[in-house]
Amino acid sequence: MLGLNTRAIGGYDRVLAREALQIPAEYELLAVITLGYPGDNSALPEALQAREVPTSRRSLNELVFEAVFLG
Repeated sequence: MLGLNTRAIGGYDRVLAREALQIPAEYELLAVITLGYPGDNSALPEALQAREVPTSRRSLNELVFEAVFLG
């Protein structure tokens, strides 16, 4: 609704990310998800432009709920 996009990133420098984000040693980075406004697709290489198409997603009310973990 706000025009923001997310992108999961698996190929990143874990050491550099840990330093830049000041992540304590007892935590492990498993994935990084970026959040921001999309840029102009014409700035991307042609091969990547073709991949930038919206995907169909389930609505949030199908995915998000409030509950108590019962373990």
